[in-house]
Amino acid sequence: MNDVYVGLDFGATKIYCVLAGKDGTVLTRSKVKTAKEADLDVIGKQLLEITNQALASMSLRMEDVSGIGIAVPSPVDHENGYIVHAPNFGAVNVPAKSTFEKIFGREVFLGNDANCGILAEHRFGAAKGSKSAVGFFVGTGVGGGIILDGTLYTSKKGVAGDLGHMIIKAGGRTCGCGNKGCLEAYSSKTAFGKRLNKLINERHKKSSISKVYNNDFSALKSSDLAKAYKNNDEVVCGVLRKGAYMLGLASANIITVLEPDCFVYGGGVMEALGNELFPYIRQGLEENLFGLKPGEVNLYLSSLGDDAVALGAAILPVYKIKA
Repeated sequence: MNDVYVGLDFGATKIYCVLAGKDGTVLTRSKVKTAKEADLDVIGKQLLEITNQALASMSLRMEDVSGIGIAVPSPVDHENGYIVHAPNFGAVNVPAKSTFEKIFGREVFLGNDANCGILAEHRFGAAKGSKSAVGFFVGTGVGGGIILDGTLYTSKKGVAGDLGHMIIKAGGRTCGCGNKGCLEAYSSKTAFGKRLNKLINERHKKSSISKVYNNDFSALKSSDLAKAYKNNDEVVCGVLRKGAYMLGLASANIITVLEPDCFVYGGGVMEALGNELFPYIRQGLEENLFGLKPGEVNLYLSSLGDDAVALGAAILPVYKIKA
């Protein structure tokens, strides 16, 4: 089989792998839980293992692979091959490219996870056909990516487009990066867990999700949040709606800078609750919008779902993209 590319997406909770053609066709997919408190060597070995499993499922070998792309939850310094700052892993300026290439025994292409996500959505998904697009990907953290004039926008140290760390409230909630008031401190699963802890364990609010996690909300699953939300759990609904509103507010801020053709919202939380949270994203945008009418702003949910980030990673080696 010709032109088979590997795309890997590793985050704090799971590693997701796709084999894909250069046209974006996903041939197979697999996933595994990320090892707890893992360093890059351990993660690299997990990445290799899940890749080999995916290849074996199609009776392929590593020699059949045309290229490998790995999406990481951090800005990427392509000049040095470093992960710049991954708060959820405690990694700062870590030589990820050389580490993974040693494990795989061949060249790999690194990209920021949200950059890979919007790259795939622009080429194959919800933003296809647009000249400019901004993506927000909500999971353990909040990632962002920007397409301008049909091209992924990046910067020297990879920080451009890391929208989860824009400040949306001066002196606000503390983020894992150390700053206060970041979008990620309001609209991520990590933020939801911290807020639930405060409301349930400190303010003694009643919630059905308490029994699921025995009042420890440090490792929330999107599926459990969705179940509680759809059962109209007042505490969970309030926390998630606030997070969605702040995502909309952040989008309104982006409009005054870029005025993109569209926004795309993806990631595990949106995959599980996108339809339910979408009205609150739009509310947050419309109540803070400047210069445009609400109907002039195009908001879309990801059409690629869980495949988006890994698929974007898979096409990095196809076009030699630095994401």
